[in-house]
Amino acid sequence: MTKPSTNYNANIKVYHGYGHQHDLVLYGHVLKGKPSERGQLTANIFKNIVGLIRLFFVKPLAHVPVCLQ
Repeated sequence: MTKPSTNYNANIKVYHGYGHQHDLVLYGHVLKGKPSERGQLTANIFKNIVGLIRLFFVKPLAHVPVCLQ
């Protein structure tokens, strides 16, 4: 087993969680690669196709330590 690297080129997608004063629960994914930026809506079908294809190149990373501060 190899030691995990502490240097990741990743993005974090956080979903709704819940919590109170002594407990906090967050849900989400750590993603390798940059998800497509949400720009203005366009009628250009080619820009929409390229944006859709880029979504398939974003991969989730497993067992990445995440620290909440």
